Amino acid sequence: FSLLMRRSRSVSLSIARSLHPSLQPGAYAVLLLIMDGGEAVRAVDIAARTGLDKSTMSRELSQLAALGLIERVQDPDDGRARLVRLTDDGRSRFERAREERRTHLRERLATWEPTEIEDLARLLSKLNGTLGA
Repeated sequence: FSLLMRRSRSVSLSIARSLHPSLQPGAYAVLLLIMDGGEAVRAVDIAARTGLDKSTMSRELSQLAALGLIERVQDPDDGRARLVRLTDDGRSRFERAREERRTHLRERLATWEPTEIEDLARLLSKLNGTLGA
């Protein structure tokens, strides 16, 4: 399990660096949540899903904005609040990095039987649920 986690961190670092050379690995997870959140999301929602505190999330988002990957926009439902969303460049880079990650994984699992991949997905989902409880 420790080896799997180390390899996962290594892959995350590689993907983050493919997005931008100075991007930290954790930022990929933040971008993923923004991407999967729809058009724009609240920073507090991202912080809750990642388990990061408000100040850490603020620093992550500031770095992503400085790199031109996200932008802050006004919340149409609350003029006082701000939302974050991917810039066009951020979306393009993220999609390219996500596809590279998927291609890499497909290549690694090419010799596996479909039932083995299904079993892995089911068990990883179960593990995720157990760890998240």
